[in-house]
Amino acid sequence: QRTCTVKFAPEEQPGSQPVHLSVSRITQKVLNTFACMLVGGLVTSSLASKIRRRDTLNIKLGNRPSKKELEEKNILPRSSETERHELRQQIGCKLVRRLSQRPTTEELEQRNILKRELLKYTTKTTTVRPTVAELVARRILRFNEYVEVTDAKDYDRRADKPWTRLTPADKAAIRKELNEFKSREMEVHEDSKQFTRYY
Repeated sequence: QRTCTVKFAPEEQPGSQPVHLSVSRITQKVLNTFACMLVGGLVTSSLASKIRRRDTLNIKLGNRPSKKELEEKNILPRSSETERHELRQQIGCKLVRRLSQRPTTEELEQRNILKRELLKYTTKTTTVRPTVAELVARRILRFNEYVEVTDAKDYDRRADKPWTRLTPADKAAIRKELNEFKSREMEVHEDSKQFTRYY
């Protein structure tokens, strides 16, 4: 039994590190054939592809941005939980201070920003409505004591369509009258006479 080490660099990825394979219980002839195949690029072993995958994973992990870069890009929060809580408290204090400095309704009415009189008038007109007797006295509502009812004949109220009952003679007379009107009475520009359509 011989144990030998085969060292090769795969050609698919230039610049990749050489791979060491430990081979045991293989005759020298099979070992030479296997080495020739690896050098020629005819066979890619599963072990070499696994090592290549590990190398790409290491490259990706090596290219990962640092914590400082992630904090600068606002991907990772810079502050801790206590710092965030303190910041929220400061914002809350500022909001309370701003709200306490707001002018009162009386000040807004004095500056004519809040128009209280219009609000009072609209509420008064909507809540205090006149009674029916007041509306009748003002002649806004008018009631008749007697209602006159007359009989009417029941007839079809749909629109009449006389053009659906035209005879061929009626249609020919209408066409003749329209053509005479177009040829004699209708004013048409000299250049447009050729486009006049007759029925």
